[in-house]
Amino acid sequence: MRRTSASIERAVRRMDALVGDLLDAAAIESGTLPVVLSKQDLTPLVSDVAGDLRLIAEERRLALVFDGSESVFVLCDKGRMAQCLGNLLTNAIKFTPSGGRIVVRVAAEKGRANVSVGDTGVGIPAERMRTIFDRSWETRTGDRSGLGLGLYIARHIIHAHGGKLEAQSTVRLGSTFSFTLPCVE
Repeated sequence: MRRTSASIERAVRRMDALVGDLLDAAAIESGTLPVVLSKQDLTPLVSDVAGDLRLIAEERRLALVFDGSESVFVLCDKGRMAQCLGNLLTNAIKFTPSGGRIVVRVAAEKGRANVSVGDTGVGIPAERMRTIFDRSWETRTGDRSGLGLGLYIARHIIHAHGGKLEAQSTVRLGSTFSFTLPCVE
C-alpha cells in the first residue's frame, strides 16, 4: 500500500511539474513570464538547489560538488532562479552515467555573477548544439529522454534577468551550462 501510494505521489509531482513547464512555456511565448526581482545572494541559493538534488545524484551514484564560498549578490526572482538551476542540475543528473561527477560553481568577476553546472555526462553532438535551447528540443540517450522544455525555460529565465545562458559540450566527455548576471552592491 505504501509503495503504491509513494508511486502515485511521484507521478503526481511529475505531472504537476510538466503542467508548470507547459504554463511557463506559454507565458514565455506570450511575453508574460512573471519575474519579481529582489536582491539575493546567489551562493546560498545555488548551494540550496544543489543540496536539494544531492540525494537524487547519490542514488544514481554521482558525485555532486558545490564550489562557491563568497557572497555574490544579484537582482533576481529567487523562485525562478531556483527553477533555472533545478532544470540545469536535473539535466546533468539525467545525462551523466553512474560514477560521474557534476560540479556547480558560483563566482563573481568584473561585476558579473558567473554560475556553471558541469558534468561528465554523455555530451551533446556539435550539430545539435545550436538548437538545444529551442522549445521541444529533444534528446534520447539509452533510457533517458527529454521533452525540451527545461533548457528553453532556463534560457528565458536568465534572459529575463538580463543575463546570458551558454553551453559547451563534447560527446562522451560531458557538458557545461553557464550563465552570467549583473552583480549588485
